[in-house]
Amino acid sequence: VSVKAARLIAKELDGDVTEESVVDYLTENAEVFGLEVQYNDAPEQTLDRAALRQQDIVTQQAMTPDRSADTLLKLNNAASAEEIISMIQSGDFN
Repeated sequence: VSVKAARLIAKELDGDVTEESVVDYLTENAEVFGLEVQYNDAPEQTLDRAALRQQDIVTQQAMTPDRSADTLLKLNNAASAEEIISMIQSGDFN
């Protein structure tokens, strides 16, 4: 930022002039100074998205509480050991 612009900014900011306050001011008034503001995703946001994708992959085939309750109900309602063995062998836990 030029010296003239810095003086103008200092007059407008009233009080402590910090790097953050100058950046905020320039962002709000970018067109006045012929600047173009570019927004980038913060690295934390990128990591958060990656973590959410990973969680989604892991939990897609997970046993949900509803599926667990259904499986328990089937086991409790089985009339014989053969029904339970058949259920286990078929993998039908839905």
